[in-house]
Parts: sequence; C-alpha cells; structure tokens
Amino acid sequence: MLRAWAVVRAREWGGALLGVILALLLPHVAQAQPGVQSVLGPSVLVLPIRSLDFQSVLPGIGKTIDPRDHGGILEFRGDPSRQIRITLALPPVIVAAGGVFMPITYGTSDAILSTALNPTIGTRFDPNAARVACFNPSSGSLFLFLGGRVLPRPTQQRGLYHGIVVANVTYTGAPCP
Repeated sequence: MLRAWAVVRAREWGGALLGVILALLLPHVAQAQPGVQSVLGPSVLVLPIRSLDFQSVLPGIGKTIDPRDHGGILEFRGDPSRQIRITLALPPVIVAAGGVFMPITYGTSDAILSTALNPTIGTRFDPNAARVACFNPSSGSLFLFLGGRVLPRPTQQRGLYHGIVVANVTYTGAPCP
C-alpha cells in the first residue's frame, strides 16, 4: 500500500477565511511543495497540482467548493495496464491553535477521477468511499479533483486551521479494460 498525506489549512484574515490548502506530505513526514515531484513507492508518482481553495469564507456562512472549480488536484502516475484502489481518510474538522476547530464535510459527489487534467470528462464519486480506477492507457496519469464544504460558526475565531487528508493507493492486481 502506498500512502500520501495531505494537509488542509484555512486562514482567517480580516473577518474572512482565506485559502484552504491541500499540499502533499510523504510518508515519514517529508513535505513536498506544489509542483515538486514526490515518489510514494514503486511505480507510483504523486504530483500536487492545485490547492483546495475556499477563497473568502465569512463566519457563520458555509461555503462549498465544487471539485471542477477551485478543488484541489492531485496527479497519480503509474502502470497504465494496472488498476488501483484509492481510499481517502478525510478529516471531519480543521483545527487552529488552542484546539479551536471548524467543521469540514465532503459530499457524495465532491471528488472526481479523470484520466486527463479535465474534471468535466471525469467520473464523480463519494470521497468517503474507496474508488477503483485505471491510469490513462497512454500517459499513465490519473487525476483526483477534490472539493468540500467548510461550516464556520458565527463566532468562528480567526486563525490558521489545519487538517490532514490521507490518500491510500494500492494496486488491485487486476488489469485495466
């Protein structure tokens, strides 16, 4: 099993929460910045492409990001002739200093898998459930687009909020159709 960790962050600035960021972390807690290649084991490469960006969020007003719009994007590269299973462990809250938290949820269609860097041709799925997919037969790429919803309370404190998304990737052993 290959495992990637992702950090989710939110910052409240001047009354508005800015930027929930999805950035890859390698096993053993080595961090990769967006645009930096990270190898997560034999024959799988994970590239963080874009952060999950909630833009401005106001206290007391929930905000949803569709994975097609400002959703986070990860690219997986591997053996185009083999099937993989992706399981995401999603945090129910993001936490600031002092244990202050903000709920975050992921709906049944808040993730998309696509064999191209185009979410409109991908397949929506529930990121709370495991998903089986195949890499692009030509390029060996598979793109994950992730959206979600933050639910700040009316009295939400300003601060930098963090959470971790863990992506478990395993080859199923099955060939791709």
